[in-house]
Amino acid sequence: MFFFTHTCFFLLLSLLYAFDLKNVFMCYLILFALLHIYLKITLPVSPLPDKKIWKHAPDGVLTSKLAHLFMSPPLARLDWLAVIWRSCIPPSHSFVFWRLMLSKLPTDENLRLRGCTLVSVCVLCFREAETSSHLFLHCEFATIIWKWLSVKLRCIISLASYSSILDCIPRPCSSQLLDVFAAALVHTVHTIWLARNAIHFSHTNVSIHASMAKYRPLLLCLVLTPKAIV
Repeated sequence: MFFFTHTCFFLLLSLLYAFDLKNVFMCYLILFALLHIYLKITLPVSPLPDKKIWKHAPDGVLTSKLAHLFMSPPLARLDWLAVIWRSCIPPSHSFVFWRLMLSKLPTDENLRLRGCTLVSVCVLCFREAETSSHLFLHCEFATIIWKWLSVKLRCIISLASYSSILDCIPRPCSSQLLDVFAAALVHTVHTIWLARNAIHFSHTNVSIHASMAKYRPLLLCLVLTPKAIV
């Protein structure tokens, strides 16, 4: 207690000198805060040996199981995986959507994060740098297709994030209706990515109408699918 009191006294003098005696009240508040913290400290009556504890364990004991959980925490459950990986959707299409959700597509943005030096521009609109969010959510080419698809599916497709795209699927619904919505959404992402690659690597002109024409088989299936909610 004697050492702590002298420490607080010298700290108070230092604060008074630092504030040039203009904020004495603030210095006293800091001193009382330190005293309040000190009074909460419980000191043992007899000396005890120091020991290391693991603060993430209730008893402070570190076990191999706790160390494994700390280094490799369990992954969060991804509900969208069961939506995009369906037997009615080609795996190559689902793979593109899966990589988009995990930010693994080789867009200019991700290539820069890997150390590549390049001049970035969206080849679909030539208005902004190519990022995953711009390419699939905000690009004029993409937004026109999403709006057109929302009209055909008679739903509102949110472009706030990648996961919000799947929120337009009615819940609950029949498995057949889920297949149609999931296939249309996954196919849209795949179509945008194919259009980007066709222009980027083959210098091919890709029109929005040609991209929309690929939806006709899906839309025909949608017309023949009863929209009974079960």
